[in-house]
Amino acid sequence: MSTLSQHQHGSKDESNTEQFAMWALATLGIQAHTEDGHLYQFEVPESERDYFNGREQVYFSANGEQPGSTFRDAQRLDSQAEFIGQLAERLKTEGRWVHAMPTRQPASVHALTPKLFESFFVEKGTVRLAGCSLEDRPILRLTFRHSGTQTDGGKLVHTYIDLEGGMLTPDRVQQLGLDELRPWDQKPPPLDDHEVDHFESLVRTEPPSEGAGWELLVATIAWCKFATGKLALVVGEHSVDVPFSGWAKMLA
Repeated sequence: MSTLSQHQHGSKDESNTEQFAMWALATLGIQAHTEDGHLYQFEVPESERDYFNGREQVYFSANGEQPGSTFRDAQRLDSQAEFIGQLAERLKTEGRWVHAMPTRQPASVHALTPKLFESFFVEKGTVRLAGCSLEDRPILRLTFRHSGTQTDGGKLVHTYIDLEGGMLTPDRVQQLGLDELRPWDQKPPPLDDHEVDHFESLVRTEPPSEGAGWELLVATIAWCKFATGKLALVVGEHSVDVPFSGWAKMLA
């Protein structure tokens, strides 16, 4: 029996929805299992059943496939699935926002050094790390859902905003690994009053496009590693320090 994994094909909405479902379940400590890679199920802990209409199990089909007749209450995994809204409502009880982090990003300074050293060649000399620190910096992810129209079945869209209020481009989202998050598994870094007020104002950001039918499902703070340090270029008894800073995922 395998656990739920994100599929690498299908529409952008399907990918967003599958990733959101996988992350939300993991955040709540719930695992989804499958026997055939198509029909999934997860056991609902007794303490969580009020959020899922009292159900003990939830069944859903992945890959955008329509559930078969064997499980009549199985849901198709798309943005309009009932359990997607139920997961969002449960996550909202965690507080103003849920904390997460990219699944793939450097966890230590050591992971940065190979690429940093490759940037310099010192004839008859060496390059060494003269100091480096990693800090977690917040990116706000707003997850919106559109109910759809007669010609459009609805969609789930993420908007990513940095501390300065700038919208991240799709390329930058991918570069930082924000397209695949995992739960934050420790006490999150503190936000000062200014940052809290700023993020609360950003939560009121307009939906991705105009028109009715949009709802904000969940606000998430994704903590990304940011590196600050310097390299020492050494020749004999002389050395020059070269400072650097940037997102660790992009420096590695």
